[in-house]
Amino acid sequence: MRHDAQATFDLEEAGPLIRTRLARLAVDDHVLLITTHRIVSDDWSQKILTCELSELYAAVREGRADRLPSWPMQDADYAVWQRRWLAGDVLKPQ
Repeated sequence: MRHDAQATFDLEEAGPLIRTRLARLAVDDHVLLITTHRIVSDDWSQKILTCELSELYAAVREGRADRLPSWPMQDADYAVWQRRWLAGDVLKPQ
């Protein structure tokens, strides 16, 4: 796990900028290591990811539905909206 955490990211390749590793410590004891490059995630995003993964894990363990809020827009819908918004006059000053 130390090796994975310290391994560099190759930004010149199309390789992943997020790496995951699930390590089994014992039959019923595991550790999930998520390593991200700083250009794809910041502290605020890391906190959200940790909270959401924790909630999903707890929901599965307890056999219940997760308590994550539902979002009114899917990622693809947001991408379409953003592309339209950035077209023309908005894009020039950006």
